[in-house]
Amino acid sequence: MKGNILSARVGIQSVWVKKDGFYQYNLPETQGQDLLMSEDLFSYWLQLNLRRTRGFFASDLFHQITSLELRNRIKYGYVASDPERRTWNINAYIGWEYQSDSDRKVGGYLRAYYGINPHGQFRNIDHFYFIGLSLVLM
Repeated sequence: MKGNILSARVGIQSVWVKKDGFYQYNLPETQGQDLLMSEDLFSYWLQLNLRRTRGFFASDLFHQITSLELRNRIKYGYVASDPERRTWNINAYIGWEYQSDSDRKVGGYLRAYYGINPHGQFRNIDHFYFIGLSLVLM
């Protein structure tokens, strides 16, 4: 691949059956406490990706990869004292992929995330962040 490539992605997501909401529970799990079900069922996002093969810190051998995603998600509000609300979440990474003559490639990336905890049932926790390094064998 020759030259720099910029791509964008826009999306919207919702649940298929509104009455099912994002989550289900039974009373023994919550020790008899009723939880509030989600009212807002949409999330949407914008993602920008840049693959550079020319320019500062980029070459035909080492492609620089940069990605930024802004996602508007619903922070779950299980109880009335902490109601659900919309928040902006940021997911970004930068790194390099080594382009060898074989079909195998190696990439190293720095990733940063800030927003709602992305791990399953803990999506009622906001201001969650992490920074990490990745080594990817392709």
